Amino acid sequence: MSIETSAEERARRPVKPVWWWFLIHGLLAIAYGMVVLGTPFADEAGFLVDGVAMATLSLLAGAQVAIQGVLSRPEPGWVVLLVAGLHAMAAGVAFAVLAALGLPTALFWSIASFLVVEGLVLILGLWPAPVYRLWGVLLGGCMIVSAATLAALWLATPGHPYDIPDAGLGICGLLYGFAALVAALQVRAAQYCDGLP
Repeated sequence: MSIETSAEERARRPVKPVWWWFLIHGLLAIAYGMVVLGTPFADEAGFLVDGVAMATLSLLAGAQVAIQGVLSRPEPGWVVLLVAGLHAMAAGVAFAVLAALGLPTALFWSIASFLVVEGLVLILGLWPAPVYRLWGVLLGGCMIVSAATLAALWLATPGHPYDIPDAGLGICGLLYGFAALVAALQVRAAQYCDGLP
């Protein structure tokens, strides 16, 4: 295998400078994780505050993903990215409404469901682009595993204390965010090697 990238392989890679997509996404997720872990109380009220943070993250990240989808036209997977962004923004509105209504259990299950759907969309959206495939699986898989872990802990814990999903969501945000930052560096390096601006 040659060190140099073949013209065919370069043609399969998106030419848009999407490394910043991973960078912004990672920074938003890290900020979310820090807010959630920094919530001073681990009860229903604290979880509702986390829900407002998740609503904010979903709205901002969703807008960013939708814009990236539109900017990536006609690259493979652009429609899936657009749908993922719109889904995240709609979920953000739902999270804000559930938090405002004071419904922590509904908020918890809405977030868990969102993580599964958004994880699948991320995997499917990035799969067609070989340079991003691994990161789509990693980041989308992180969301799905986090949702499954949170649901299992919730169901296995008598009384459903909110300190478990609180810490779980915070750690998920941090891990996802740092993985996205590494992805940004890898994608940028790949583009640099290919002579892309």
